Amino acid sequence: MQYISGITQTNLRVFVFLLLSCVLLKLTYIFGSSFWSYEELFYAMGAKKLLGGSILYKDFIDMKPPGIYVVYAALVKISGEANLLYAIKIATLFFQVTTAFVLYRIAAEISNRKNALISAVAFIAALSVNRTGWLLYVFTVTLLPWAFSIFFLVRGNFRLRAADLFYSGFFLALAVLCSTQFIIFAALLPLSLLVTGIPARQFFFSSSAFLTGFLLPLISAAAYFYRHAALYDWYWCNFVWIKYYNGGQSLLAAGQNLLQSFVSTYTWIPLYVLAAFGALNFFRHRKEISRQRFVFILCLGGL
Repeated sequence: MQYISGITQTNLRVFVFLLLSCVLLKLTYIFGSSFWSYEELFYAMGAKKLLGGSILYKDFIDMKPPGIYVVYAALVKISGEANLLYAIKIATLFFQVTTAFVLYRIAAEISNRKNALISAVAFIAALSVNRTGWLLYVFTVTLLPWAFSIFFLVRGNFRLRAADLFYSGFFLALAVLCSTQFIIFAALLPLSLLVTGIPARQFFFSSSAFLTGFLLPLISAAAYFYRHAALYDWYWCNFVWIKYYNGGQSLLAAGQNLLQSFVSTYTWIPLYVLAAFGALNFFRHRKEISRQRFVFILCLGGL
């Protein structure tokens, strides 16, 4: 009991530390008196339409998945329109700090608490030194369920219990409903299981539990849009359109965009250096890491 209590106190201290760090690094945003981006205003307007009875992708069209509008609609419902701006700022802190804390728990499972804390602080710092990380964007919302999905996979030294696998799939589906591109991480579990060479029966059982959790939110969303005669509209905006979006540029243009992304995030250079050092250290000590952990981290980084 004392050991469990000690872990709980440590986790609480880490969470409070991350919260204070996030608040201190974003004071100018927290106490700002207006929207900092047209996207925040756009999502707020879309949320107001949803609460007014409009159906996303049918009565008003956007290529963003429904998750971000559900979050903003919940904020409008809870805070009211008059206090929405403050609710958005509080929600931003909640998503970023909670995501950082879950990343800390993930890193503590596959490494140690020292490296875990460094990773969590680096995440907070990366979001804070670049202004685009200060806002309640799609990416900000998506990272939280994605982090929970990864956490349930690595929890308890990769025990892969049925309940953990179900929750991992469930949270990954929530991430997909916030950003469709995150569907690629559905390959993380089967890839890891195949390479580690587990028995076919265990592979089927693990994949089934994960798939059940993954399909539940997606089927629920499909049922909602079907009931409102907007199923194809949702499918096209979220799954068909993204194919044209990703395939509509040449390799040269894609390379230029990648280079531009590094230029625009020059404030992340220390983070890039830290990541490169971590990757080098990871491969240098790969023989000291269990095969399952090595494959999992490799697949996660590759995806």
